[in-house]
Amino acid sequence: MKNKRKLTKQLMTHKCSKCSFKTNRRNHYLEHYRMHIGEKSHKCVFCDYSCVKKTNLNTHVKLKHFKKKKIEFPCPHCDFVTHSSMIIFHHFKNHLKNL
Repeated sequence: MKNKRKLTKQLMTHKCSKCSFKTNRRNHYLEHYRMHIGEKSHKCVFCDYSCVKKTNLNTHVKLKHFKKKKIEFPCPHCDFVTHSSMIIFHHFKNHLKNL
């Protein structure tokens, strides 16, 4: 196991000149280096957001632009509200039992 780790460290051919970051993948190095120079090459098509990593852009788009709207089920007899039709069904049955 130690030999494998040692070999992996030796394969770290891409070294950042601005910090101690090392990697054996050129694309990881380029993505890291863009952070230092402030290049945000991944731009959102829906708004002005931009970032260094594509994964951050994907997360942004999912959270900000493709939120699934949850349907609310309010109880007509009290202030209870839920996002589950099954829960409101059982809740409503409790009101009927108490009548």
